[in-house]
Amino acid sequence: MAMNLRMTKTARFFIALLIATLLINPIMGVSEAVAAGTRIKGILLVNKHHPLPRNYAPGNNSRATSQIRALIREMRSAGLNVCTSFSGFRSFETQRTIFNNNVARQGRTQAERWSARPGHSEHQTGLAFDLRHANGSLLTQSRETRWVAANAHRFGFIVRYPAGKEHITGYAYEPWHLRYVGSHASEIRRRGLTLEEFLGVGPAPSYRNNVPTRDTARNTSNNRLRGLRVPTARAGFTQNFASSRHSYTINVRENIGRVELRPTRDNRSQSVRHRIDSRRADGTWNNGSWSRWRFGVDANNVIGASINQGQQRRVRIAVRDANRNVRTYTVTLRRASENTFASSLRANAGTWDRSFARGRHEYVLTLPEGRESVQLTMRTAQVNANVRTRVGTGDWSNFSRQSRSRTLNLSPGQERIVRFQVRGAWSNVAASPTRTRTYTVTVRRASSDTWGANLRANAGTWNRSFARATESYTLTLPADRQNVNVSLNRAHTNAQMRTRVGSADWSAWTRSNLTRTVSIPGSGNQTIRFQIRGAWSNTATSPTRTRTYTINIVRVPHVISFDTHGGSAVANHSIQHESRLGDLPIPTKPDYSFDGWWTAESGGTRVAANTVVTSDMTLHAKWASAMHTLTFDSMGADAIESMQIAHGAGMPDVLLEPKDGYDFVGWFTDASDGEKVPIDSPVVSDLHLFARWENHGAADAQNLDIDMSLSVDEDEF
Repeated sequence: MAMNLRMTKTARFFIALLIATLLINPIMGVSEAVAAGTRIKGILLVNKHHPLPRNYAPGNNSRATSQIRALIREMRSAGLNVCTSFSGFRSFETQRTIFNNNVARQGRTQAERWSARPGHSEHQTGLAFDLRHANGSLLTQSRETRWVAANAHRFGFIVRYPAGKEHITGYAYEPWHLRYVGSHASEIRRRGLTLEEFLGVGPAPSYRNNVPTRDTARNTSNNRLRGLRVPTARAGFTQNFASSRHSYTINVRENIGRVELRPTRDNRSQSVRHRIDSRRADGTWNNGSWSRWRFGVDANNVIGASINQGQQRRVRIAVRDANRNVRTYTVTLRRASENTFASSLRANAGTWDRSFARGRHEYVLTLPEGRESVQLTMRTAQVNANVRTRVGTGDWSNFSRQSRSRTLNLSPGQERIVRFQVRGAWSNVAASPTRTRTYTVTVRRASSDTWGANLRANAGTWNRSFARATESYTLTLPADRQNVNVSLNRAHTNAQMRTRVGSADWSAWTRSNLTRTVSIPGSGNQTIRFQIRGAWSNTATSPTRTRTYTINIVRVPHVISFDTHGGSAVANHSIQHESRLGDLPIPTKPDYSFDGWWTAESGGTRVAANTVVTSDMTLHAKWASAMHTLTFDSMGADAIESMQIAHGAGMPDVLLEPKDGYDFVGWFTDASDGEKVPIDSPVVSDLHLFARWENHGAADAQNLDIDMSLSVDEDEF
């Protein structure tokens, strides 16, 4: 209803007072707690401090749904990869299922950074939507999310959980999650606020009532597991546990990093759940989260526990019967901290030094023919480990917690055997040794260096000799060199040799010197190996040891450099000789579009992915002025088609057909506010412009005419 009245000053005063009374609460930001949650400024607030009732289920808001579809249509028309479907309203029960699944997979602390508890989800309002990429995943791609952050407000949406505001919103950055707030969206985006900051409420980083996760159920004697099984394939042993025992300790081998336990129910009415705890350095336990209750024993009911060396983990398995009586079994896993039964085994003979891997138990150590003695030392890895030694068939020494050393003297061609025994515990913190391991070292003194040889590579005028004591080399050839000759000349008459190129088969053993010609493939790399087999002593009847020389032949690639002429920098590329350029990087330059790579700054030839490289090259970027799009909203007049305009060009004089009863004022950047865009002002970005109209009529200056129309917007946000 609308009426025009001539009013006295007293009447005008009381009407103004009435209007102020109706408007003052939203203006001052006073919240109203109603059955549908908390509303401030007409906006429904839902976060970790402001829940919704369980029975609140409005479905998707029709206005918000229309706007999210319009946003998606514009994104797709702009060539962005966004899916036409989206995630909107969720009921209290649906959110509870989602939240519980996330807690089971990630643990409660991590899950609550991304997922809301039931009753605290914005999706229950029907005003929140999750956008998805065209491939079905949540929208996280930078190109699409930048567009959403810059344009969502035009459709009445805000990015509800922005980056860097987790301490206020309570949730990690979610660029895909949009909340409809209507006309407030533009102000919230302009001021860079979260919804909490805009509404003037405090931060909500966590819930006010934490949900306990501790298992408080009681043990009941008539509810039990039939047994627990640890498969051989995983833990190195099999063990069935008696249902009358509730606590076990398993010492896991040091080379086993994961243990699987399989609980077996006593009857079909039972369900099973578990949690895995970790032992801290101070001896206290860091308790994990309980899994969901599961019926039956299947692949999903296998309990897998990863364990590091020297770590203790506690697996707690709870079994519940039909009467909800619970019994808990505890299995403590202990894995050895490194190979605690070994240590550092070192051989030292003057300037010659060698360390042995502690995972091996037997070694053969051959000394040069000029070395007369060697000292072997075993250093324990644990402070509580014991060591003893034995040379040949002699007696063992006594166990000692100190490092053990033995010095051996050898004649040319002689060999001697020394053994070290280490007795250690499962962990550095264990009280006493529990296991023994023996290391055997056979020491030989060679009568000559029968594994030496003279290794030579020749590529045209390039020539190099290799030292015979080094077993691995890298040979670099020019980019246009396609083959090289490699030779190996043996130093001892009873040595045998063979060769292998790449992954091909080894050649037959021969007592002749070897030469191989190696062709370098297009990839620019090839490997050739020479093996020489000799005996540790001249008196040995047959070869007993093999030495392999490896030569990695690498052809130097061509260098492709890039001159972007003011664009973003591009690193040099390395391309093999006669290879194709392939896909090249695309630089960027503000206000310009990239026009390809060329062989010269002016003129030249455009290169492509299939261009063949035969020399070093410098490529030049060429640029074209960028184009911007102007779109128009005539606000009730005849529509104006969008137009393209070059960067920096002046705003054109775009005229509209007259609109009855109105004068055209000009083009503005917003429908109601915004700035006027003058004619000939430079255009430096895409613009969406709104026509502004002025009514011909003027109010009677002598009379006060008030439009008493009262409009109620039923679409609350």
